[in-house]
Amino acid sequence: MGVTLQNHGHRLDTRRLHRGDVVPSDLIDVDAVLCFGGPQSANDDGLPWMASLLEFIRAAQDAEIPMFGVCLGSQLFARALGGTVESMDEGPRLGWAGVDLSPDGREDPLHKGLPWNWMQFHWNRDTVKELPDGARVLSRGDRGDVQGWRLGVRTYGVQYHPEIE
Repeated sequence: MGVTLQNHGHRLDTRRLHRGDVVPSDLIDVDAVLCFGGPQSANDDGLPWMASLLEFIRAAQDAEIPMFGVCLGSQLFARALGGTVESMDEGPRLGWAGVDLSPDGREDPLHKGLPWNWMQFHWNRDTVKELPDGARVLSRGDRGDVQGWRLGVRTYGVQYHPEIE
């Protein structure tokens, strides 16, 4: 995704918090927030960067900055904005599994034109159990779990990995 964005003229500021990078202290020069996957849990308050990241996400949402979260990123967005994240009852999921668009997903600008069901790569042990107030389910997995969601018109989360073909 980064290469595609750069090819379209966007400048990226990549932060790897697990390697010691810090969360931006303000939203100056932040045009969008992309947050990707990782082995961490969105519920691990012992991580030194968790509190500042959750606050950054809330500030970006309040400032109406577009956000897109993948896997852990989706879970972090959900938690920061009032949803809940829990371990999957059926255990971790690794590999290809079905995703079905909801009626809202079929009409969503980001998903419109996609097949109503397709296979997508998954690698997760946690999942969004409860969405933030006002969020809409855009897709569900073959276990019935939330796979895609939107809050307002600028915040999206997907549990699957669209960057993997």
